[in-house]
Amino acid sequence: MAKKTVKPYYQEFQKILHSKLEDIKGRIDSTAGDIFGNLTPEASFLKDLAEGVTKYPFRYYQKEAIYTLHSIYKQAIDVCKSPEDIQKNLLRQVGYKHIKPLLEKVDKETGQLAPFIGYEMATGSGKTMLMGATVYYLNKYHNVKNFLIVTPSSTEIYKKTIRNFTIGTNETVWNDEVPFKFNLITGDNYKDTKDLFATDTDANIFIFNIDKFGTNATQTKKQWEGSDWKDKEGNTISLLEFLSQNDLVIITDEAHHAQSRKAKQVINAFHPLAVIEFTATAIETERSQAKKNQTIVYKYDIKRFLEDKYGKKVRVLALPGQESKTKGKKTELSDLEKYKLLTFFLVHLVKKKALNNDIKCRDLKPIGFVKVKNEIAFAEKVEIYIKTVLAMDTEILDVILEKAKAEDTETTNLILEMFESDYNSDTSLLLKDIDKVAQTSILLHSKSDKLVKKQFDDIQKNRVEIVIFIDMLNEGIDMPNIYSMVIINDTPSEFKTSVKQIVGRGVRLNKLQREYDEVEDNDLLTHTEKLHIVCDKGASFEEVVLQIQQEFGLNDKTFAMERGAEEVIENPVKTEKLKGIQIPKVTIDFKRKQGANIQAVITNYDKIIKDFLASNSFPRTINGTSCKFLKYTPNNFFTEVDLFTDEKIFHKLGEDQDWPYEPLRISEKDMKEVYGRVLKDLQAIPDIPKTYTTFQEYGKLLNKIGFYFYNLDEVDHKLAVNRFKDSFTYFYIHYVENEYFELDLDTLDSESNSWLLQREFKTEKIKIRTKDKNNDSRNSTDKDELIALIKNGYYFYGYENSAYDYDKFDSYPEKLLADYVDYLITKDTSGKGKVISLNYEDEREEVSYDLADAAEEYDASYKKKSEPFWLRNERNIHFKYGTHKYFPDFIFFYKKIIYVIEIKGEAFSNVKKNRLLLELNNVEGIGKVDSYVGMVVFEVQMKNLKDLTKSFDEFRAEAEEYFKQLQTRSEVVLDEDVPSDLKFIEYVPAYEAKQAYSKFILHKEPKSSKWLKVNKHTYTETTFATIVKNSDLGEEFKNKWILMDSKPCIVEELEGKIVLAYHSKINDDAYKKSGLTIKRFEVREESHKKGLFDETIRTIILSNEDGEEISINQKLSEFSVIGVKLPVIL
Repeated sequence: MAKKTVKPYYQEFQKILHSKLEDIKGRIDSTAGDIFGNLTPEASFLKDLAEGVTKYPFRYYQKEAIYTLHSIYKQAIDVCKSPEDIQKNLLRQVGYKHIKPLLEKVDKETGQLAPFIGYEMATGSGKTMLMGATVYYLNKYHNVKNFLIVTPSSTEIYKKTIRNFTIGTNETVWNDEVPFKFNLITGDNYKDTKDLFATDTDANIFIFNIDKFGTNATQTKKQWEGSDWKDKEGNTISLLEFLSQNDLVIITDEAHHAQSRKAKQVINAFHPLAVIEFTATAIETERSQAKKNQTIVYKYDIKRFLEDKYGKKVRVLALPGQESKTKGKKTELSDLEKYKLLTFFLVHLVKKKALNNDIKCRDLKPIGFVKVKNEIAFAEKVEIYIKTVLAMDTEILDVILEKAKAEDTETTNLILEMFESDYNSDTSLLLKDIDKVAQTSILLHSKSDKLVKKQFDDIQKNRVEIVIFIDMLNEGIDMPNIYSMVIINDTPSEFKTSVKQIVGRGVRLNKLQREYDEVEDNDLLTHTEKLHIVCDKGASFEEVVLQIQQEFGLNDKTFAMERGAEEVIENPVKTEKLKGIQIPKVTIDFKRKQGANIQAVITNYDKIIKDFLASNSFPRTINGTSCKFLKYTPNNFFTEVDLFTDEKIFHKLGEDQDWPYEPLRISEKDMKEVYGRVLKDLQAIPDIPKTYTTFQEYGKLLNKIGFYFYNLDEVDHKLAVNRFKDSFTYFYIHYVENEYFELDLDTLDSESNSWLLQREFKTEKIKIRTKDKNNDSRNSTDKDELIALIKNGYYFYGYENSAYDYDKFDSYPEKLLADYVDYLITKDTSGKGKVISLNYEDEREEVSYDLADAAEEYDASYKKKSEPFWLRNERNIHFKYGTHKYFPDFIFFYKKIIYVIEIKGEAFSNVKKNRLLLELNNVEGIGKVDSYVGMVVFEVQMKNLKDLTKSFDEFRAEAEEYFKQLQTRSEVVLDEDVPSDLKFIEYVPAYEAKQAYSKFILHKEPKSSKWLKVNKHTYTETTFATIVKNSDLGEEFKNKWILMDSKPCIVEELEGKIVLAYHSKINDDAYKKSGLTIKRFEVREESHKKGLFDETIRTIILSNEDGEEISINQKLSEFSVIGVKLPVIL
């Protein structure tokens, strides 16, 4: 049974909470008051609270948080203090709908209820100050006298909270003039009696960590002589009893730690009046009974925090390369890790210089973190390297400085400037300063001694600048001066976790807001407001950066990798190559399919809804019911590119990040808009009331089945509806065209007009990194690096035979094709060349060859007139079918033939586009062009192209074979589309050879069943269809379906028959050397004298039409006949 999906409180009641917040903001606004303009008492109190109680005036979100509490608290307490029958009556009312889920029973005997009110506030956003303001608000406005602040077990958080609530300390949350007197009782002093519990105060604030009241805690449950803790009769009682017998509001810090069952039991033992929960990482959708979900009433996440300029920007400085995988524990530092460490120390020195140059930061010491994988022994080796070797590693430093010159990023430029101006380009002086910093480093982990832990606790006052750590960063870390971090020996997933932790802890600022976002001419100054992370740039690095952006909802402005300076340059077209070259404008119209009826097509509701959801939604189970989710990411995600390609990634992000969701309600107005857009492009749709009603039915059906979308705020509903309207319109037009129309070959036109390439392909402006100008990356042999570059829209420079100086590609196979055709032209025109391996898994091999004879035959004047070239078509020219434009990928002019090439994965091949492209083969040449050829090249062919020596004629022949195979496979239909009463009558199962072997020999069912439409007949259930992949049965059978019978036969019945056979010795290239083949079966017997007896040796012969044979005379027991060809014509 599917797990029940938990809907977070904040998601369910966000609209109500927002409405009440806006109402209160309106009442509290400075203009609100009586007719004389005086503020109401409510407005005056809250205004004073926001401006004069805490150390710093409230930011807007802190005001909103208090206003939200103000809108909820009294209503919730009134319910809790009412008799049970009134409680039930109140909670039935609509106005209390959002109050009921907040209430929990805290006393089983009396049935007492208390509201649990949660806040999720980004680390560094002033959460503790808001806790103080909450105490003040509840005391002054609601007369609450006793507050218990419960911190997690962490000693650091506990001590920090005490300092925060002590008036007069550097870390206090209170304004010096706050009109608020209170007793501060802690887990350290609660047994003292002298001056602890003054009676002339406004409130009592108790600060304890959760362990002080846990199962093993005894001191807080004991009475002792002279204790201040008395009941109403004056009897001495324990502290726990005292707190539980008085009206008490409990405030939990880092409340996600207090959601366990045991923690809840401790909290409920106090019978609190209310529980206010503060956390940076809320638990809202926990399915386990061991954890309680928080009812969050207000959120201020890291995205808003950084966008509002309250935290540092985050920049990732990645070094080329990736750490190689090692088995077992790592024992030594690699060169890459040494590069990262030394780069980190250089960044740290830049930070010191930057802070010293900013008058507001001169007294601030930058702190750097070295994150090491969770192995103490390896971390100790890192510490030894830093303290004893790093400052002597001149070879590593020289490499870094040399590489920095080529990188041209903001940080590398600052490193070089510092090296030249501050150290006079003297590495010995630089290393001396690096060593000074290195000697201040400490290694911190769970088993560190007390001295190291004290050094870390006192880090703001001592000389320590570098912390090497292997444990997770605790919530108690509150440092505005964390400026750099390096990640050592992490996998991509661990890197992501490490960065997420440091983003949460290290983005705190030493001032109220960033001030230098708009400064463009002083990179050193802007470094005082940036956190830098040094890591290696592995194959998945940029994907991980994107994932972190998505999970935090950040964009490139607040979290990004350093890319270096960029500039806009011209990408000139080589006009001479294109002069006089024309390509026909191929167009073709649609016509109605024979027997097609438009009303039958548009009222096929089941197919329309099913097909739309198949391509525009992902399934997810909610409360045991399978539901569909629109392919839409919430509004705070700036990048959606790769998210829709993988269902698991899509929902995992949604579930991991607790994306709220709700049904997508499609209105009549929405479908009316879709209807109008469809009519505009599809004239076949009749504009009549009946059709309008049909469109409204689509909306009703989608609403009925449970069509959901992820929703973070009010904007998302509008954006999701817009996405639905766009996707449904696009789907519907294509659906009708596929079901109602077919290509009208009589309207095919390839002669009326043509594209003149020199007119369509012009010099263009492109944005490129300065360091990538005139790059030679096209020669790289690192496949992973090339794929990463292509994904980022990289411009490759210097293809000699391209029509442009710079080229970019949509996919890795496109890059391979460019390499191949560029090489072919160079070879044919230069007379000398090199054989270059395209096997990027190995090192590139080069073998010289001589083309002197070819060079002599080459006519230079002909070259000038018809110079070969290739170019990428970036929507410059198109062909047209019906209402659609089709933009092919490549144009290749070679030996006076124009090849128009489309590169596709098989799943994305479009029959109509392919038909249009192949029509070029029938067009006569124009001007310099002798003829035209349309080609569909599949990615699998490019992957199999291991070197460049293959002639283009061979390459073209291969492409045609792949295309024919695809056409054959496209003739099958899915199981769900085949009527059950027509199976084995008009349809038979269709298997490729390997699938047939799995089903009939290994008895494994295929993942998806497909069927081939055949001539009507009654077939046995052992009948199946398979594809012949070569000409072994004759050219007429190549890439064609044949019918076979899987019924077992004796050897005599197989003689002379065509069989699909398996044996480990069979090595047929057409079937990928998988032990399978389709050939004619024969058995030969030979007798030999062996001693006194005759011995008969049997040999199985499998032969093709050309008489070529495969002989099998060993391990005959392994030989299997999967099927025998039936004498049926398809």
